[in-house]
Amino acid sequence: MHGDEARGWQSTLHAAVLVPDPAGEPRLLLLPEDDGWALPRAILPEQVWWPVCRSIVAATKEQLGIDAVVLSCAAEHFDKDGREVEATYLLEPRQSDWALPPAARAVDRADLVSLSLAHPAQRPIIDGCLAQLRAAPSPGQRPWMRPGWFATASTWIDERLHDAGLSATGPVEQLTNWGISCVLRIPTAAGDHFFKAIPPGSGNAPVAGAGLLFANEPALLAALAARFPEHVPAPLAVDRERRWQLLADDGPPLAEYRDYALWEQAMRAFARLQVASVGQVDDLLQVGCLDRRPQSLPAEIDPLLADPNARDTLGAEELARLRMLAPRLRSACAELADFGLPPTLVHGDLHSANIAVRDGDITFFDWTDACVAHPFVDVPLLLQDAERLLAEADAGARLREAYLSEWTAFAPIERLREAYAVAEPVVALHHAVSYRHIVASVDPVSALAFRFGIDLWLRALLTSLTGADAGGR
Repeated sequence: MHGDEARGWQSTLHAAVLVPDPAGEPRLLLLPEDDGWALPRAILPEQVWWPVCRSIVAATKEQLGIDAVVLSCAAEHFDKDGREVEATYLLEPRQSDWALPPAARAVDRADLVSLSLAHPAQRPIIDGCLAQLRAAPSPGQRPWMRPGWFATASTWIDERLHDAGLSATGPVEQLTNWGISCVLRIPTAAGDHFFKAIPPGSGNAPVAGAGLLFANEPALLAALAARFPEHVPAPLAVDRERRWQLLADDGPPLAEYRDYALWEQAMRAFARLQVASVGQVDDLLQVGCLDRRPQSLPAEIDPLLADPNARDTLGAEELARLRMLAPRLRSACAELADFGLPPTLVHGDLHSANIAVRDGDITFFDWTDACVAHPFVDVPLLLQDAERLLAEADAGARLREAYLSEWTAFAPIERLREAYAVAEPVVALHHAVSYRHIVASVDPVSALAFRFGIDLWLRALLTSLTGADAGGR
């Protein structure tokens, strides 16, 4: 093995810590280095995925003695070949009575102009953090990226736990923070509880500049739990206006299990839930599902292929091939409709980490992408996980058959297999469109993280269309 291949990952994390100022002028903490001032940093021998807050929060507490929460990731660089990650986080101290560490100084935008920095590339990043803190909230900005939000959310959590006869047995832990959500974990005597906030414009009235984005999950979850109490978790509390929800832990994810029978149980349970939802489409749209029915997809093809992110991820040659195949894709949409399978409830992100298992009971959670769409949209993600995690060589094929067998009231199994094959490019189109709208709706750093989805599903789309074309369909 070559040295480069054997080298492990390294993550360099920089902390831009907000320093409270009586005059209200935002300032950031800097430390002295040999060649000037710099943001505090930690170098970790691991790959840190920047939306996960644990590493930077722990490093800030260990090195500076500051208990903080992440407001946002201000900059991120990911080098897969070099196995390096570098990220800068804007953080807010959780306590108001902390003191600057020895030798540190607090810097505002005026100070920054003439300040000697050990790493000049940090200047625009620091300035951007200070500008973000000074700016008035914008329609597209996530509330959890503003100072004071975490304290407000923590108070709401305490009150809702109290209403349920519970209380936190330890500090609220920030799990993830990025453009699509903020997730917190709260330990209680009854087990962990989880708080989730999603963008305030989510629902059928998306944020300014966005198209299809997210369902209004807190409101939708309560409605789905009432309809399907065996398989959808009932929230302990929701705030529909602020898009907040509080939930109990429903058990370890399916991804931790290697029992094929349990995976088949989950696949069949979800198919039955979908079949039961067929006659509830209008109600599902009313309670917050997005309308992603197949007839809306052809209108999304040209905007998707004209999107700069499609060009940047695929490259000119592959994008040109995909444009040439666009008529075949439109034909696939029409052909799939001819099979007569009805639109129904679709999770939108049904991988094995979004399915909980406890005492043999299956629960489907994280319904942010919930919509009314073609039923097969949810199948590929779970099958990919099965092929990766289960020992059976034919696990994916067997699970697909188990899923399709639950739809035989609508068509014979042979016809369902044909429909599944025709659906492959249409399903890829659905997911590529979803990622396109997410990328257009989040902050620039989050957008970089979601561009992989455009690339992944456009390549899946190209592969399925090429195969279909070669097969003469």
